[in-house]
Amino acid sequence: MKKSRLIFSLAAGLIVVAIIIIVLLPTIVSSDMMKSFVIARVNQQLPGQLQMDSWSLSWFSGIEGQKVVYDNRGDGLLARIPEFKTEKGLYGLILAGGHLGAVEIREPAILYYLPDRTADRESQGLPPAAPSAESTRPAQKALVIPAFYGKINITDGSIATADTAGREKTIARNLNLVLDAPGPQNPITYRFSSESSDGSGRASGEGSLVLAANQPADIRNLQSDATLSIENWELEDMVAVIANSPGLPSARGHLNAGLSMTGSMAAHLKLVGRIAVEKLQLRGGLLGSDIPTVKNIAIDLKATGNSDKLTLDRLGFTSSLANGSARGFVGDKDQTRVSAKADVDLAEIFNQFPTSLKLRQGTKIKKGRMALRAAIETGRDVTSFDANGRIDRLEGISAGKKISWRKAVTVNARGEVGRH
Repeated sequence: MKKSRLIFSLAAGLIVVAIIIIVLLPTIVSSDMMKSFVIARVNQQLPGQLQMDSWSLSWFSGIEGQKVVYDNRGDGLLARIPEFKTEKGLYGLILAGGHLGAVEIREPAILYYLPDRTADRESQGLPPAAPSAESTRPAQKALVIPAFYGKINITDGSIATADTAGREKTIARNLNLVLDAPGPQNPITYRFSSESSDGSGRASGEGSLVLAANQPADIRNLQSDATLSIENWELEDMVAVIANSPGLPSARGHLNAGLSMTGSMAAHLKLVGRIAVEKLQLRGGLLGSDIPTVKNIAIDLKATGNSDKLTLDRLGFTSSLANGSARGFVGDKDQTRVSAKADVDLAEIFNQFPTSLKLRQGTKIKKGRMALRAAIETGRDVTSFDANGRIDRLEGISAGKKISWRKAVTVNARGEVGRH
């Protein structure tokens, strides 16, 4: 009898201890010691380092984190999140499996480190910048994000760039994003909006993504319906992030664009868009000392594609330098057919690119146009081309003397090249 009472007392004691541990588990996990342990384990799987000042866990009232920093400057990225909060507590997350519920991320700030454009520095007679410790860290393995479902709401975010001297510049502010992934059989929907750093530019977009039921990781079967709108957005900082190769020039100008994309690459993908830049100024890179300004740029695009072929149904462009159009297709079995035509203002070309075209000092072209047409077709064994150009009247000044080319000149080229 005494033995039974002892066993009962021990069992009751263990149950009480277990209940106390379960009740206090969020408090224990929220402690600095456990926080450091969990973050250290996460960092073993991440490129870069994750830091968090504090977090608060609860069984029922959600999870909160403050002053989260993701430092991956070795790959040119630093992200700061002052605060995040989940709708579900530990109990809800355990029962829901991979469904996070609603997650709020407030005022995230992303800093992108621009690479050193050494070639541009050398062309300007500047010494190359010394590499930072972060830029020379060994590459780490890529991050694998597990599948999750829920609704992520980002408010008042910002994106900035930093040059090699550490000077930061905001390129987007008031970034708001809602991403809703309700479940594996439901479309993922999203919408976002943002402003340029000075508040004069706007960007917004929305869309949906449907994953293939049998192959959700196959991007070719990803069904997309997306729209993007850009109004009066300054190109300078956007180009600095996208076109960071040393040989590419920097760009200034205000971008207006409207793009839409529907379908999937596996079946039928359709892209329609119009892009306009009223005044585009280029500088540096391969241009050397030339600083061309191209006015009234407009591009009209319509393309369709699938896993076997990309078809350019329409590409029209106009600008102060040239007007033209192109159409054709590129297939996956060494089959290509593209035709294009352009009307080029030679006077404007020579005036805008005198150094690149090695124009003799004191030479200026005042009038002149060139009409170009070209077609190229490739097959499995041969590539054929047919091109012609016509230069009409050319007038200008060289070494104080007038130069004139009154007769039209036509050049034709046609041929085939075998493929071995």
